[in-house]
Amino acid sequence: FACEREEIVGHPPYKFSPENQPDGKNSKEKANHLIFQCYEGKPQRFYWMHTRRDGIPFDAEVSLNLVNPDGKQYVQAIVRNISERVRAEKEMLLAREKAEKATESKTFFLAKMSHEIRTMLGGITSSADLLKNTSVDKHQSELLDIISLSAGNLLEIVNEILDFSKIEAGRVDIEERSFDLHYLLNNIVNTFAQKAKEKKLDLFLSIHPRVPQFIVGDELRLKQILANLLSNAIKFTENGIVTMDVAGSITGKDKAELEFRIIDTGIGISPHQLKQLFSEYSQTDISISRRFGGTGLGLNIAYRLVTLMKGKVDVSSRENTGTTFTVTIPFAVSSAPEVKADAPLAQVHQNLQKYRVLLAEDNLINQKIILINLENLGHEVDIANDGIEAWKMYLENEYDLILMDIQMPEMDGIAVTKLIRKHEAERDTHERIRIIALTANILGKDAAYCLSEGMDAYVAKPFKIEEILAVLKP
Repeated sequence: FACEREEIVGHPPYKFSPENQPDGKNSKEKANHLIFQCYEGKPQRFYWMHTRRDGIPFDAEVSLNLVNPDGKQYVQAIVRNISERVRAEKEMLLAREKAEKATESKTFFLAKMSHEIRTMLGGITSSADLLKNTSVDKHQSELLDIISLSAGNLLEIVNEILDFSKIEAGRVDIEERSFDLHYLLNNIVNTFAQKAKEKKLDLFLSIHPRVPQFIVGDELRLKQILANLLSNAIKFTENGIVTMDVAGSITGKDKAELEFRIIDTGIGISPHQLKQLFSEYSQTDISISRRFGGTGLGLNIAYRLVTLMKGKVDVSSRENTGTTFTVTIPFAVSSAPEVKADAPLAQVHQNLQKYRVLLAEDNLINQKIILINLENLGHEVDIANDGIEAWKMYLENEYDLILMDIQMPEMDGIAVTKLIRKHEAERDTHERIRIIALTANILGKDAAYCLSEGMDAYVAKPFKIEEILAVLKP
């Protein structure tokens, strides 16, 4: 308090306090209340703003206790100057907020750039696919295959960056839906069968009898995890066998713990390299990165996704002998799986009626890809380059549905959708035009938002034309 003893003896503590405490309460009234609580047999410990004799405030921690030194009751007040601690805590809080803002900015930048690159790659792969369906000679077809393969590989890298950004930002939600596990496992292995065949590897899938067929969980994320591990196993195995072995045990009513083991006879991993295997940007050594490529993000993403699904990942390996990754995840067992809505694309084409479509999209590449594909299937397509143009064209024409980009100049897709829904309500008609959102969904939050704002379905960019066709039919 910067006082001599004589200057403080005989004065109540609130005399050395500002009129009001930081919470707005009067210092004298608050002090008397706390002292009364102490007399009631309730020891007190609290923060207090005190002032020195010269008026300079300081942060204090005060403890009040009852004592009986001579048979009489007294309140003992212990005042600790905690200004340095409070200052350090404030600095730590500011530093954390600054770090969080920096992380958020970095995450959004990565996500935004990933989306822009993916959009361009989508244009490349879609154009190559369209060219393949035209009259091309063998040499041109091989060049188109190279374009598709190169763009596809680059897209995988960009997708890993985007997934990593979403996970860092805490924007990955694990879905809980019923699905056919056996179908999924066979589908994953069949996807890599050709790659294994090209390397002359034996690829096996083993599903133990106790593994349930239908479970509840995030089908897409489980597929991503297992596909990453299986792809790595094939990539790092020059000869021999790659196996996906799936076992399970019932842990309770309608609950099971499933164990997915990816076993290979590949190059193996040294004990030293195992320690940093799941680190960000980790690849066991630089020579492997040069030889096999990749970002080194895949295992870190898989590890984080397994953790989000309340599971764990273990790995055992011997150099030049092979590696085994074991993923253990708890699932609920389902007896009533959702009916799969997937239909062969040819069947979708055949059953799809011809529509008049309004395409509200400002990206020229996306415009051309969608326009060419839909017109080839017999649909009539009008193009609006921004939101205002889309709104005017909607009012002037009769459309069966609208493909609506979310981010457009002048007026965004959400604003246009709200105008359309308001217009429909004012007309007091039961007719409701289908609006399908074309969304970047760069941080995993656009989809639910689009549906809540009046849209009927969504397709995430960059999209394949099959995804557009799949949502055309109500």
